[in-house]
Amino acid sequence: MVRVYPKRSVSSVTPKVALHHPRLKPWGNVGRIPVYLVGDAASQVKVPTAGGTVTGIQGAQAAANSLLNGTSYKAELRSVKRELELHWFLRILLERLDNPGYDLLVGALSSRLRAFLGRHNRDSMAPIFWRLPLLEPRLFQVALKCLRWPSRISQAYSRFFTFFAG
Repeated sequence: MVRVYPKRSVSSVTPKVALHHPRLKPWGNVGRIPVYLVGDAASQVKVPTAGGTVTGIQGAQAAANSLLNGTSYKAELRSVKRELELHWFLRILLERLDNPGYDLLVGALSSRLRAFLGRHNRDSMAPIFWRLPLLEPRLFQVALKCLRWPSRISQAYSRFFTFFAG
């Protein structure tokens, strides 16, 4: 005999994930000994997806290069940090979209844009991200919709472009 119980949730637990933030610096010293954090410990996790396997491995490679070559971890980590900051910035923008804004975004996923995204590694979008609105001009409408509301976006916008310019 099988008993069927009514569905009800007793409790819910959502794990905390150490998401990337531009102000975090995954390096420091303990006394005079340098310490490099990588992966989740360094918050090398993409904000929109909470994925961090690839960026964690890249962070570990940057730490190894720094130790083996005697270079700064900050310099070795630059491309990983740039990618993480792009994802951080996109998350801030996407949080500003309402349902019609998401409809506009989904409607902008043309076959040409999908083919482009299919050919490129989305873990390395920073160098080619600017090409997306050129392939699909409706993405400019989405961007304007994201930037229309006042919020912390102006700070993110400033930080994002300062980072990519520098």
